[in-house]
Amino acid sequence: MITAKASPLQKWIYASKIASWPKIFVPFLFGHCTGASLTGNWHHLAFLCGLFSTLSFTLAIVYLNDFGDHKVDTIKRKLFPLSGSAKTIPDGILTQAALGKAGIGAVCLYLGIACVLTSYLHRPFFLPICLLSVLVLHSYTFGWLRLNYRGGGEIFEMVGVGFLMPYSAAYLQSGLAWHSFYGVFLGGLPLAMSSALASGLSDEESDQVGGKTTFTTQWGNPWVRQAVLSCVPSGIAISLWMCSCYGGWHPALNVVPCLGILHHWKKLHQLAPKAVTRAYKYQKEFKYNLHLLLWKWQLAMSLLCLTSFLMWG
Repeated sequence: MITAKASPLQKWIYASKIASWPKIFVPFLFGHCTGASLTGNWHHLAFLCGLFSTLSFTLAIVYLNDFGDHKVDTIKRKLFPLSGSAKTIPDGILTQAALGKAGIGAVCLYLGIACVLTSYLHRPFFLPICLLSVLVLHSYTFGWLRLNYRGGGEIFEMVGVGFLMPYSAAYLQSGLAWHSFYGVFLGGLPLAMSSALASGLSDEESDQVGGKTTFTTQWGNPWVRQAVLSCVPSGIAISLWMCSCYGGWHPALNVVPCLGILHHWKKLHQLAPKAVTRAYKYQKEFKYNLHLLLWKWQLAMSLLCLTSFLMWG
């Protein structure tokens, strides 16, 4: 486990939460593959610059959320001093001031890249999308809204990760502000919601003490676990339906992504009854299998978006 005595580089790597990056980067890749499949070309500059843009925004999310959540994280550490992973600020890994400065710097870099891409690649809507993303990030944790503390955190993650991220990537890659096949991103809404819901399970009691309203604190652990199991097949069904209607997919292709997630789907049903309040081990395994299912699904969809258009036009 990381400690306050670790090197500065180790501390920043830990604070960056690299293990959580696929939650953002897999939808990013899905969006680019979708956009490229619509134009028949892969825009290398759009992808590389978009990659740096997404990296900077991901770091902004991680740093500023830890900055804004330090009080709740401190409460959790006091309630359960020996459970869970190390908390960046309460466990003395980095200071709140350092995280705040790094988060603001990441936001500035993100908007700077957005300005360049909007002008150089002639994507007039990309900068407004990025500004909207920054506004959402601010409203999520800061200001008088602080929607992450008023029951809006899961909704924002659902829209941002499930739709806005792949859509903005597809637009950046293709230059198309809208295409009927973008409807496939609607399937990402319930999938992203399942991830957001599962992430709140382990913080149930500390969120209650800290006055943070989430779906878990409002509706309870059993309801959230059942909602996760309902959101996953809903998102998959929407994605496959949109692909069949607007993607020109061969029906046999629908089987391919489903085969890759059957094991994790089975594990989710086995772990769900065990992931009760305070069962942190099973909650962690539950979230781990859920995230692997989501990432494998979207990676398979990314590849099929390319191959289906190349093979069947």
